[in-house]
Amino acid sequence: MKIRKTTYKIGTSEGIKEQNGSVGYCFPFMVHREQGATLWRISHIATGYKICHTLYVKDARILVKKLSRFPVFLMPCIESWDRALKNLREKNPKEYKELIKLVGC
Repeated sequence: MKIRKTTYKIGTSEGIKEQNGSVGYCFPFMVHREQGATLWRISHIATGYKICHTLYVKDARILVKKLSRFPVFLMPCIESWDRALKNLREKNPKEYKELIKLVGC
């Protein structure tokens, strides 16, 4: 994942917003920080949801690799995400707990 200084778009509760800063893409995630910030965030590209924040870039890269193995993140919208997460919680509680532990930043 290559980090670049640029303007990027991020989904927020107020809609899509442009930010200046640094960003790297590792589908289905983006690792980013606003200009002037020291710590990084991981967001889900399709939904704009913040997965984790207050990370150093090295830790963010490691976490993205770990999270990428969970197919629940391939969901295109929040409704699909909710259904997939509920399904994971009910049918595979061990994997669900592992996922929650990872994103409990």
